[in-house]
Amino acid sequence: MAELRALCAKLGFADATTFIASGNVVFPTAAPDAAELAAAIAARFGVDTTVILRTREQLTKLVATKPFGKQTADAFVAFLAGEPAKANFEALSTSDFPDEAWERVGPDLVLLYPSSFHRAKLTGARLERLLNTEATLRNWRTVTKLAELAAA
Repeated sequence: MAELRALCAKLGFADATTFIASGNVVFPTAAPDAAELAAAIAARFGVDTTVILRTREQLTKLVATKPFGKQTADAFVAFLAGEPAKANFEALSTSDFPDEAWERVGPDLVLLYPSSFHRAKLTGARLERLLNTEATLRNWRTVTKLAELAAA
């Protein structure tokens, strides 16, 4: 993560901080262009990745929503890279994931995996196929911490 922070600083974002080793970066004052950051990551680390950016306001609203109440231990957020078509959401709604639930909050989905994330049928890969957009999943605790860091 130190190398990712250094890359962000080289791009002009010296105030960027990282959180845990999964590519979470908080930009306190301004954020880079997502495509520019993705290209810089590819050039520096040799990894093609989709960069998904959220504002402090979006994170704050997401965390405040708590669509599944106090069941945050089994909650995850799927940050979506694009806006899925209505038909894609209809396909997701009619798919059979009996032990799992999801709620749309802003541009993203909050997922509930009461039978364990590791046994989930609605995986990130399946979600990407159904919605026809890339996504990255983070557990609720990580999202809450990111919102706190962004607010600080």
